[in-house]
Amino acid sequence: MKKIRGNKRRIKQIENWKIGSLKIDVDYLEKTNKDYVKFRVFPWNPIAISIHNYPNPKGKIRKKIIESFFDIYESWNIQLKEIGKPFYLKVWIFEPDIYNSQVVCAINDKIEYYENIFHKPEIEKNIAKSELDKISKRINDFNWSFRVEEYPIFENEYLRENFTSDKDYLEEQKWLKSELKKPYREIKQVREGITEKIFLIKASEVWLGEK
Repeated sequence: MKKIRGNKRRIKQIENWKIGSLKIDVDYLEKTNKDYVKFRVFPWNPIAISIHNYPNPKGKIRKKIIESFFDIYESWNIQLKEIGKPFYLKVWIFEPDIYNSQVVCAINDKIEYYENIFHKPEIEKNIAKSELDKISKRINDFNWSFRVEEYPIFENEYLRENFTSDKDYLEEQKWLKSELKKPYREIKQVREGITEKIFLIKASEVWLGEK
């Protein structure tokens, strides 16, 4: 795992990213009924971390990232109230991959979509008992809900008839078996008259914060 040096320079880059993200793109919001800001400061982005094996942000960097999202949320909250219509606005903090966190807002038909975008597990967690509570006192300024991000795997797509060779089929079966070692839940749906099983694989835990 590579070391990341130059904390002062990184903090300055994060501050610049935050300042550039404080304003909602109103034109985009009105066109798509949504807007969002993701953390995109090198080397903390999914591509760089996966290729170069950089570690997750820690210490002052981690705190700076989270508090920057709080500043963005507060700025967006003021702007959305000025628009004068109902809106969705939340901070999404991902664990353990803080760099995937976002501030997301929505209006009109996108409100319901974002309210239901994550799975709500039966067992609720309290952010006061998480590692995040130790990072910033500003955590307590928000109300938090615990959710789980998932990605689907459709069982019917891995039937033998979908592959041109035994080699490809066996390789994909091996991959599927490895994926099903992760936490997941099963649901069934009917698509084009055919019942299929869907495995919903747990990707991340997500804290949704709002004031």
